[in-house]
Amino acid sequence: MSHLGPPSTSVPGRLFAGPPHACGGSSATAADKWGKKRGILLLGAVFVAGSLVCACANSFPALLVGRALQGCLVGVVTMSYSLVRDIMPRDFVPLGLKPW
Repeated sequence: MSHLGPPSTSVPGRLFAGPPHACGGSSATAADKWGKKRGILLLGAVFVAGSLVCACANSFPALLVGRALQGCLVGVVTMSYSLVRDIMPRDFVPLGLKPW
């Protein structure tokens, strides 16, 4: 019988937080190169694929792969900040970029 203690149960959480470091910066570059809409749709598709992997996972490593794929969705946050300048009127841009 395997025992999952605190160190091993935090691995899915760390994997969900790790890929955004890779996807976050590169998603802004990809959005400028290929377009924001295409980038958001691609990251959304990667998230859905990760959700399907998690739903069908029958082992812990498969779950970790699914969580890593889900973490790539955080790259959309980077793209959404660049969308503020495209969508909102110039006077409202500072309001759209407020952290609260």
